[in-house]
Amino acid sequence: MYPYMDEREVVCPVCHTVNIFAVDHLPADALVCCSRCGEPVGRWSETHERPREDLALGPHAGS
Repeated sequence: MYPYMDEREVVCPVCHTVNIFAVDHLPADALVCCSRCGEPVGRWSETHERPREDLALGPHAGS
């Protein structure tokens, strides 16, 4: 991943998919949708930043 990208995650309230968004910039009021079912999951400002240490360690961290 690129270090300048803003990475956020949010769980879809409908299908419970964990959506990870990585973008350069979005306005705080931008509506984001689930990548699986397409349902709106909230505004960009309501998403949660992903911890950087999780990204550096990879998908098998802590196992």
